[in-house]
Amino acid sequence: MQRIRWPSRYHRMMRLALVIAACAACGTSSERPARSWSDDPAARVAADERRTCPRPVLRGTATPGAATVELAALLAVGASSTSGELIAVIVQRAAAYETACTPFGPRTSADDGGATLAALRTADLAGSRAAVLADAGRLDDALALALDSVRVFQDLGRGPVTLLGAMVADAGEKKLIARIGEIVASHRVPADLLARTAREIDALLATEPPFADVVAGELDWLDLNAPADMLPTSRRIAREVAAACPPDASLASCHDALVARARERSRDRDESWRAAVRELAVPPLPPSDDATAAGAAAYLAVFPPYVERRARTAENLASVRRRLTPP
Repeated sequence: MQRIRWPSRYHRMMRLALVIAACAACGTSSERPARSWSDDPAARVAADERRTCPRPVLRGTATPGAATVELAALLAVGASSTSGELIAVIVQRAAAYETACTPFGPRTSADDGGATLAALRTADLAGSRAAVLADAGRLDDALALALDSVRVFQDLGRGPVTLLGAMVADAGEKKLIARIGEIVASHRVPADLLARTAREIDALLATEPPFADVVAGELDWLDLNAPADMLPTSRRIAREVAAACPPDASLASCHDALVARARERSRDRDESWRAAVRELAVPPLPPSDDATAAGAAAYLAVFPPYVERRARTAENLASVRRRLTPP
C-alpha cells in the first residue's frame, strides 16, 4: 500500500504556521464576504455539524437515516482489520443510507494520522475484495462493491470537511476508480451489467461533493484553531477564499480564481511569508502593490493543487464511463 506521509502533529504545526504567517502579513480588505460569517465561530460550526448530506443511493431503496455510525466503523475497522469481507459489508451498508456526512469535520478531522491511514487502507481492502470477487466470476458483486466504495469515499468528503480530510477522500476514491477500470478491462462484462455500471457512474459524477464544502470545513477549522488574537485576520482570509470560490462555482473557475487572488495578494517583502512558502514548497508568486489582505496569498495558495487533483479524479471516473459505451 502506498503510504502518504501526513503525520498528525507536523500537519497541524505547518497549517497553523502558514495561517500565522499569513495573518502577520495581512492588511485590510473592503470586499464583502461571499458567505455570512457569524461573530460566533462555535455557533457556525455547530450549525454546519447539524447539516444533513443527502444523495441518491446507486441501486435499490435507500435506508432511512444517516450513515454516521457506518462511516465511523469503517475507519475503526480499517485501522485494525485486514478483512476485505468485513470492509465490504460495512461499505455497502454505508452506501445504502439516504444521507451521509463526512467524519472529517473541523472538530474531528483527518489530522489524526491513524484516521488518514485507516481510510486509505480501507480503500485498498475494498478494492482488493472487489478484484477477488471479479476473478471468482462474481462480476455483478465486484462492480457493485467497487462503485459503492467510490460512493463512500465521496461521502468522506461530503459536508463541511477539512482540506486534509477532502484530500484523503479524494485519494481513496482515485484508488477505487482505478480498480473499476481494471475489472472492466480484464473481464468479459455482460452488456446489461455494463449498462447498469454506466448508469451508476453517471449518478456518482452527478453527485460529487461540492468544493464549497471544503471551503466551509477548512475555514471552520481555522476559526476553531487560530489563536484568539488572530481570529479577525483569519476571517479576512476566510472571506478571500469564499469570494474566490462561491458555492455555485465549478472546479475550473474555483482554481483560476484562487490562483489569481493568490497572485494579486502576494507580497514578497515579509520574511515570515517567504519562509512559509519555502517550507510548503509553494512556488513563489510575483510581488504586488496591492496592500489589501496581502498575507492571505499564503493560505490561498494551498487550495489550487487540491482543486486540480479533485478535477483529475472526476475526469478519471468520466474516462471509465466513456469506456463502457459501446462503439
